[in-house]
Amino acid sequence: MPRIEGLSNEQSAFLRAFRRSAAGPPSQRWPSPTVLRRWLAKPAFRRAITEIREAMEFQTRFHLTSASTHAAYALAAPSDDRKSPSPASVAAIAAGASSRERAVDLLHLIDRRLNR
Repeated sequence: MPRIEGLSNEQSAFLRAFRRSAAGPPSQRWPSPTVLRRWLAKPAFRRAITEIREAMEFQTRFHLTSASTHAAYALAAPSDDRKSPSPASVAAIAAGASSRERAVDLLHLIDRRLNR
């Protein structure tokens, strides 16, 4: 694959590793701090790293929004708590309460993350 314009082969390979995995390259494939500092001194590399970071932040916000939508739907779903439960449905009701609690916790976490 051709290298990214304005970057060396090593820099291009490092940046492309973020496309293959959101975690980036494995730790043994990261440049040393000295080399990374030298790379960051170059505007083209700094611009590329900034674009990757912005894309990851967008993806994170998108996932959080999706998770909050699912949690809100789970909370808005009609519940059978008003009926007296049969012995067979006690476990199902307990599981439903647990999922509602998780949905509320998730919404609190998402709210803190998106509104900081």
